[in-house]
Amino acid sequence: MVRVFIKVRTSSSAPGAGLRAYPVITGPRVPSARSKCNQHGAQWRLQCPQRRGSAMTGHGFRAVASSRGFGPWAVATVGARLPIAMAPLALVLAAEAATGSYGFGGILVAAHTVGEIIGSPIMGRLADRRPSRLLLTAVLLAQGVGFGVLAWALTGAFPQWCAVLLVAVVGVVAAGVPGALRSRLTRMVPERSTQPALSIDSAINQVCWGAAPVIVTAVAASAPTQVLVVVAAPAVASCLACLIIPSRPAEPRSPSSGPTITDTVRTLSDVLVGTILMRVALGVMAVAAVPAFTALNHPTVAGLALGAYAVATGIGALALGSTRHPCVDPARRAHRTLVLLALALTPAVLFAHNVVGLVAVFVFVGLIEGPTVVALSVAVQQRTPPEVRATAFSVQYAALGVGFALGSISLGPLLTVMSPAAAMTCIGFVILVGALILSRWKYRSPHVSRRQEQ
Repeated sequence: MVRVFIKVRTSSSAPGAGLRAYPVITGPRVPSARSKCNQHGAQWRLQCPQRRGSAMTGHGFRAVASSRGFGPWAVATVGARLPIAMAPLALVLAAEAATGSYGFGGILVAAHTVGEIIGSPIMGRLADRRPSRLLLTAVLLAQGVGFGVLAWALTGAFPQWCAVLLVAVVGVVAAGVPGALRSRLTRMVPERSTQPALSIDSAINQVCWGAAPVIVTAVAASAPTQVLVVVAAPAVASCLACLIIPSRPAEPRSPSSGPTITDTVRTLSDVLVGTILMRVALGVMAVAAVPAFTALNHPTVAGLALGAYAVATGIGALALGSTRHPCVDPARRAHRTLVLLALALTPAVLFAHNVVGLVAVFVFVGLIEGPTVVALSVAVQQRTPPEVRATAFSVQYAALGVGFALGSISLGPLLTVMSPAAAMTCIGFVILVGALILSRWKYRSPHVSRRQEQ
């Protein structure tokens, strides 16, 4: 029961002068937000943090940027993400310059993507068991050397099947680096700064994807056969930064202990499905951009639209990290924004004959995808313990590849029976149905990290 008192000041000449309290209301005690936090423990504190400032100050972007080792981490992240972003276009252009066949370039891209999907969980698991700077350095060096050898192989020094096998191995080796670096970032910053930190990570990723086509196109215009050497350069150059990143000790445990990859997939089931649906949208737009704008007699606008999409995604990610967010589960937030993303994609058919309107669709989808990416990443961080977080982020990275592949493949048959804009609308409705089903997903026992805030 709770008892409310009212204080009344009596006359100074009366006996017992001063403040006297009289009970006026009695009733059942209503639990406060603080008592709820105490009752539900760490999970409630992560879902309902008591923030007193925006994410731009205190425990926001400033706290992330001032964290020990953030500079080397950022350099290493750019060096790891830029080759991955440049690889698809560079492989196509290098293969066409060497063999005269765009089809062989497509085979190389497919082999690289399959290698990434297969290798992400495996290399992420290895990064969790051997969390050393030397491992990241060795992997990045192997990625750079692999692309360099591939450039040599395309000159005719090896059969084409050797080039396909080599690019698949490069995809496997480098697949776990983004997840390992993202896991390292969540260990470097305070717990309450996780969302701004992951927003910065997503923004860096989008900057790399936006700059990659420009770099590849500029190099290919003068030396198309050497474009893969440029792809290898960032990975090799970032090796030194990996050696400077603060190391963390490995948790002492037996090789058979801890959650397996299957356990991690089961824990993140709804997050992974949401990640796949989100990346399907990008796969569709990446393939549909050129034919859609070519039909409007503006083929050069396709690159502008994809670049605007990448910039908008980065802006959306930073916007979520720089604002206060309500007390909701990040996975549920991602499921809701995924519905908005699908709704932003479905009007594409209305702008099938309007260049500006079609570019606006790309921009709005990017603005919504940015917060979705961050919310899904925060959900991964909250549900997994630190000792398997690189595995979890790598599994999510594999889900990104699966979604992109599904979107790209599904668009091919649709383009034979409808326009590119109509195909984008059709896929948008499919994503909308999946997002609505996902919003009703009941996850009952998420794991919440109990690492003390720094």
